[in-house]
Amino acid sequence: MKKQVYLASNNIYSVYHDNKLINCRIKGKKLSTSLTYNPIVVGDFIEIELTDNNNALVLNRYDRNSYMIRYNPKRRCNQIICANMDILICVNAINKPYIMEGFLDNAICATVDCPIIFVFNKKDLNISEREKRIINLYKDLGYKTVLTSINDEDSITKLKDIIKDKTVTFVGPSGVGKSSLINKIIDKDLQEVSEVSNKSQKGRHTTVTSCLLEKDRFRIIDTPGVQTLLIASEDPEQIKYHFKEFDNLGCKFNNCNHINEKGCKVLEDLKNNKISETRYLSYITLYNDVVGRKKW
Repeated sequence: MKKQVYLASNNIYSVYHDNKLINCRIKGKKLSTSLTYNPIVVGDFIEIELTDNNNALVLNRYDRNSYMIRYNPKRRCNQIICANMDILICVNAINKPYIMEGFLDNAICATVDCPIIFVFNKKDLNISEREKRIINLYKDLGYKTVLTSINDEDSITKLKDIIKDKTVTFVGPSGVGKSSLINKIIDKDLQEVSEVSNKSQKGRHTTVTSCLLEKDRFRIIDTPGVQTLLIASEDPEQIKYHFKEFDNLGCKFNNCNHINEKGCKVLEDLKNNKISETRYLSYITLYNDVVGRKKW
């Protein structure tokens, strides 16, 4: 029978059967020849075979419609975070902590086959000129942006209208108020919430593992907060395609990586301030990171 994974931890995958969670394990040693170390993640659809009322074996994983992927430095391989979402919501805070531009670009690179929406939380706090510039930059690039605060019901309603009747993944750095937003949306404290450390202005990890939460017309995959989101190892020459302003410029060299090639249109427009320097530097950082891994 076909089921969707709600929790995944230590090679145990939890699905709902007869209105209760049951635990599933992969039948045999391997499910597939996946290049990632976790063959099944929250959001995956799997085929199971019951062994008793509370346990089952996983026979197969169905193809994913979408997924989020990152590089895991400890295992030195790619890691799927979640799968089969309709939208990925990338949450950052306008203040306490400030917007992490690199995280936004990494989230774009990590999202495969689904749209990404940027939610800038804590809009009730002071918005600096820097934060205004960042928000307008991504808006001008064509990304949907939403400003929210758990103290502003109108902003929560706006976010609810966007995500209702969809499966949505929430991802963001620790301390940006991601779990608080989710609790507000589903009207229940399903997730533990903690305060931001006053000393470091960085949040404590309040979600320790990904999970699929459901209530009424909302289906939310919550992911652990992280301070860095390393993009997956791939051909470094593919990274440029995640930067849509490069594509729009129509660089005349098909194989141009926009780094030091003579006559590159991207470098020319960078010099003339027609594209964002911070976005370009983010691209260079990602490119060098992936190139550096291939030398290991």
